Amino acid sequence: MSELARKISEKVELGAFAEALQLARVSTSGRMLDPAVRQAMLDLTAELRSICMGMASRKKDFVPEYDAIENVLRQANELTGQDMYGQYTRQEPKSMDEAQKWNAELDAVLRSVGVVDRSFCLRLLDSYTYGTASSVGWVEAKMKVLLVRVRQGKHLSVFDLKIGKPMLAHREAELRGWIEEYFPGLNL
Repeated sequence: MSELARKISEKVELGAFAEALQLARVSTSGRMLDPAVRQAMLDLTAELRSICMGMASRKKDFVPEYDAIENVLRQANELTGQDMYGQYTRQEPKSMDEAQKWNAELDAVLRSVGVVDRSFCLRLLDSYTYGTASSVGWVEAKMKVLLVRVRQGKHLSVFDLKIGKPMLAHREAELRGWIEEYFPGLNL
């Protein structure tokens, strides 16, 4: 891990989110984030997203503290290329090399953010129901990334199509229940 990435991670652990963002901004100056700094920023956005979700679930998303955290999240998202739900805002790949890079980046986001929003849930379902070995294998690979995250004690937000809203999965059993509901028979 680079010195800068370590400093950003320390600021995140201390809850000094605006300072972590400032460190990343100064370091980039219009350049791409190096991989270690990018990962530290993905950790920052994941932490901010988690705080925002927690505050919103307690109906505290209209207080000044929430606005300040959300503002830092929006600015950090500009550096990471994510939307407010942690999904990348980039276009899908057009070549095999682009596809491999896109999948690696998607896996990194799933590992750090742990959010399967409605749009991504529908994309997973489309691939699963398409039924080819490669499309089902792609879904299995994404589910394995999510399983690793929840086994590490990190919660997930997965969209439940039946109730029309996200649900939190804190344990592997909860995630597996969601997987079995929408993607039965995967080899996990």
